[in-house]
Amino acid sequence: MRRPPIFVHEIWNVYDAALQNLPKANNVVEGWHKAFQVQDAAHHPNIWKFIDCFKKEQNFNDAQIEEYLSGRDPGTTKICYRDTAKLIESLVENFSSTDICDYIHEIAHNLPF
Repeated sequence: MRRPPIFVHEIWNVYDAALQNLPKANNVVEGWHKAFQVQDAAHHPNIWKFIDCFKKEQNFNDAQIEEYLSGRDPGTTKICYRDTAKLIESLVENFSSTDICDYIHEIAHNLPF
């Protein structure tokens, strides 16, 4: 008999995220953190430099929001990743009408490793 998993499937399963076109990883957060570190150019800035970085970040986000509201796509996702996400979303939507082995095979061929 199997013991229960340490983390419940709902936490690490991305099936629902794929159906709802949500991110499947926290790469966006990692990217933001890296960009913020580069902009800051110091691991332990003084408080004024830190506040200045937050102001620049706010200005950048305001500009992106304006672009989005005006109907222009900020285009932050590379086309290859966007295409792969659409393909995976299509496979997930057809999950109920697909043989489980075929489904796993199709998903595996579209994972970037």
